[in-house]
Amino acid sequence: MSRANESFLFPQENPFKVLGVSSSASDKEVKQAYRKISLELHPDKNPDATPEDHENFARITQAYKVLSDPEKRRRWLNNENPDHQSLTSDTESLTDKTMDSQVDFKTTFLSL
Repeated sequence: MSRANESFLFPQENPFKVLGVSSSASDKEVKQAYRKISLELHPDKNPDATPEDHENFARITQAYKVLSDPEKRRRWLNNENPDHQSLTSDTESLTDKTMDSQVDFKTTFLSL
C-alpha cells in the first residue's frame, strides 16, 4: 500500500478498533497496543509476511499516527478528517478583508 493511500484509511475504520483499545485509552495504552501489534507485523521482524500483513501493518501505523497526535485524535473524535487542517471560516476572512479595505479607504480618501 502506498503512502498516498494511507490517508484514505479513515474515517472508514475506527483507529481505536484497529489497535484494539477503547476510545478512552490513554496515550500509554495506545502506544503499548501499537508496539505489541507492530512487532508481530513489522516487515523486518516478519520476513515471511504476506501482502495482507503489510496492509495490516500500514493500517495499525496509520491508526497510531492518528491516536498519538492530540490534534488528529481530537479531529477524529469530532468526526473530522484527521489529516487535514481546518480552513479559516468565510466570516473571518470576509471580516479581515473588509477591515483592510476600510483602512485603505480612510487613508486614501479622507486625508484629501
